[in-house]
Amino acid sequence: TELRTCAAVFGAEAPLVLGSLKAHLGHLLPAAGVAGLLKVLAGMAHGAHAAIPGLDRPSEALRATAFRAPTTEALPW
Repeated sequence: TELRTCAAVFGAEAPLVLGSLKAHLGHLLPAAGVAGLLKVLAGMAHGAHAAIPGLDRPSEALRATAFRAPTTEALPW
């Protein structure tokens, strides 16, 4: 799965936060790269990972990795 591949590439030691730009803006394929970069820069500027709208419960597969997903509240950067 994508989650296992990301864990293999980025490792499972330090906590890594996942996010979803599509949950905020919808499927804007032509602007996805620019929008993703802007989301990361805004998160860095504010010191927080934005919560993901509509994500009430992250996948159980996340428990076996260092990945985290901000559900109802922003997580500190």
